[in-house]
This record gives sequence, structure tokens and C-alpha cells, in this order.
Amino acid sequence: MSPSISRRIFLARSGAIAGAASLMPMMSQVAQAATLNDDLFGQSYNQLKSKAFPGNLQLYASPIDAHFDPVPMGQISPAANQVVSIMPMWSPVGTYDAQAASFFDAYRQVLTHVTWKVSPEQQNDLRQLQDQVIKAQRAVSQVNSDMNQAYVFAKNQGGAIFAAKYPTITDWLNSPAGKSWDDQLDQAAKTQTAAQNAYQSLVRSYQPKSLQEAQEAAKLPTGNPVNDPAPRGWAKVADGAGNLQWTPDYTIGNASEWRDSLANGTKGQFSLTLGANQGNSSTSSSWAGGSASYGTPFWGVESSGSWSEFDLAQNDKSVEVTITAQSSTVVPVTPGAWYDGGFISNLAKAQQGSDGQGWVITSPWVSKGPENALFGKNGLLSTQVAGLAVVYKPGFKISMSENTFQQHKDQFSASGGIRIGCFRFGGSGGHSNEWTRSTNGSTEFSGQSTSTDPLIVGVMVAFPGMGTA
Repeated sequence: MSPSISRRIFLARSGAIAGAASLMPMMSQVAQAATLNDDLFGQSYNQLKSKAFPGNLQLYASPIDAHFDPVPMGQISPAANQVVSIMPMWSPVGTYDAQAASFFDAYRQVLTHVTWKVSPEQQNDLRQLQDQVIKAQRAVSQVNSDMNQAYVFAKNQGGAIFAAKYPTITDWLNSPAGKSWDDQLDQAAKTQTAAQNAYQSLVRSYQPKSLQEAQEAAKLPTGNPVNDPAPRGWAKVADGAGNLQWTPDYTIGNASEWRDSLANGTKGQFSLTLGANQGNSSTSSSWAGGSASYGTPFWGVESSGSWSEFDLAQNDKSVEVTITAQSSTVVPVTPGAWYDGGFISNLAKAQQGSDGQGWVITSPWVSKGPENALFGKNGLLSTQVAGLAVVYKPGFKISMSENTFQQHKDQFSASGGIRIGCFRFGGSGGHSNEWTRSTNGSTEFSGQSTSTDPLIVGVMVAFPGMGTA
């Protein structure tokens, strides 16, 4: 090899090494920021669990308002229904997702995977109908997946105008542009319901009374929700277009009692102190076990209707925040008569086969396990919202270095809202004026919520079939 070629190879290698070396500090900063972000969520979780919400708490990385519009007797607020009807993800810190798996749908699926001991001929008939149920369930999942991909594609193509017009997929589905997808999903859901009803009808002729009653209670009403009274265990809810639909009922505490208690007292009052060097940040002892990485930034700032990261602590490890609340409480959430928790508890004790409590869980499903499980971490029916963790009129004080204060003072003063972990102050959606803020001296930001709506900072989680639901 000639000396000139050797020199070029050496220079190329040297450049590559130098380039990689120059990236190392940047990568290290990103990793440190992510670690601090997770630590702050971990601190929030441990302190709130200790001071306000003992039990199986799941924090929301982004809080939501407990603003549930009043509805007539026999109806449930659409906003409330979305919050209580989903299955929380298996994590101590989660993100509220209105499109998450439905607790009711998962419960009905579990009922399709249980039978009583029957003859080989009867079992064959059941298996054929069960195959149709599984096919219909997969069709619903496929439509959901395709629909979400279509929305994301349309949102990317439409840019800011599309995002402003259809900020959520629900808004899009209620528009002419998304109606075809809404129709496809509705048809797929009807096909799934028909398959489930056909399966359950045949099962009823083979099953004991207790299983028949559980399946009957979970059967969708056939009446007209506009004119007919809601059957036991069911309620009416308005869809995006304002049309009434049947929905499984939930009792969400006594609204007037818990709201009045929060507004007129100091029960559940607390103070948290969070920072780079404040307290235990590990969530390994939580109900979900282990620690996780949370993609939502702990610090957020709202401007012109959009949230972005508020990187206060990125280069300042002295940043510390104290968060207070006038009051807090857990609002109990109870499924209606459509849900038979006693039956689920008995079913969870069964084994695949003819032993256990007499129930037969159909192959390849099992009660608990790493795969094809009905209950537990990997189960179809893994979690349940058992309560809402709500706070009233939170406030904050953030201390920092003078340099950090000067860098962020104008952004803070002009912001429409601030988010600190599972707490939000102001922000879009009509709440930009429902907080006060101030800068104190040259090292402190402070703020106070003035909203009369409590804030849902998380949920209390129960585990069907595991002795807690």
C-alpha cells in the first residue's frame, strides 16, 4: 500500500473516531435528561402514594380534568365514561388514552373462553362458533389499526390546518372525512357482537345458571336508547354526534359529595418536594414492579395551543419544585350489574381442563401465565379502574439558579399553561385563565390553579381474578 493511501485511510479513521467522540457528550446529555425525567416521575409516584393515594396507584404522565358535564338520569357523561371504562396499562406511570382497550370488551372476551364440561360433539359446535368470534375480534383490531394509520397519514399530509380542525381521532371520525372509517368500525363491531351473541346463545344451553347469568348481564341491550329505559347495569351515553348509545354503566362515587368535600375542606392536603436530589425515585416496589422509561416530558409549557418541553432542569441540577394541593381524594369507581366479580374470582381459580372449580377454560387459554392468560399481567382482563385519584387547586413553587431564571423568565411569563409531571396549571381547552403565576426575586417561579374543576392525576388499579376486583 502506498504511503499516500495509508495516510488517507488513517485520516478517514481519525475523522470517524473524532466524529464519534464529538457525539458522546451529546448522547450523554440526552441520556442524563431522560434519566432525570424518569426520576422526577418516580419521585412524584412515591411521594403521592405515601401522602395522598396509598394502594395500587397509577399516575397519569399528563393529567386530565374531572370536568364531567351533568347528564339526565340514566345517562353517563361521555368524558367520565371514557376515563373509567378503559383498562390501565401495566405501569406505575401511564398515559390516559381514550382509545385504550375497553374493560367491558375484555370482560366479554373472557366469557367466550370459558365453558362447562360437554360432550365431544357439543365441544366441536362451540369451537366452530368460537373461531368465528376470534375472526371477528381480529377484524375489529385490523380496522382499528388501519383507521389509526389513516388518521396519522391524513394528519401528516394536512399539517397545521388538519391538526387544528381535527385535534383528535374522535373529531376526525365525526367528520365527513372520517365517516367511512367510523362506519367500517361500526360494522366490524356489529359483526363481532353478533358472533359473540351466537356463541353465548349456544353456550347457555350447556352451561350452569351462574355462567348464563354472567353472560346475559353482559349482553348488549336490544332496545332503542333514545326512547327505552336503560336495562339494569346499563346506561346511555351520547356519541360524538350527540346520538344516544347503550354503554355499560359505572358508578363514580357520589359527584356532589366528593366535589363539595374537595372544595370546602382540606382533607387529603399534601406537599411534595421534587428535584434532582430529592428522595427515592425507584418504582420497583410498585404494583407493576420495576422502573420504566416515560416518554412524556416532566416539564411542559403551553403556547398558542400547543405543548412543548420546558427544559428547566436540563442544565441546572439545582432546580427544585414544591407542589401543594388544597385537598385530594380517591373517588371510587364501580362497574354496574353487567359485571360479575364473584364469578370472575371463581373462574380465575380454575385450570385448563376439568379440575379447578368446575369451570373449563378453553385451550389454549389459561387462568394466569406468560401467554394466553385471562388474568394477571399478561391477561386479557389484566387491570381495572377502581378509583380516580383527584386533587383540588394545586399550586407550585420552582426554585432555580439565576442563570436558569433569566433564560426562561419570558417564556414562563408568556405561557398559557405549565405542566409539572402529573399536574397541570392553565393550558388550552378553555383553561388558560384558570391559574395565576408570578416570578419571585431572581430564582423562583410560582403558580396556583384557580379552576373549580378537580384534576385527575391518576387512577387506582384493581386486578380482576387476582383477589382485588
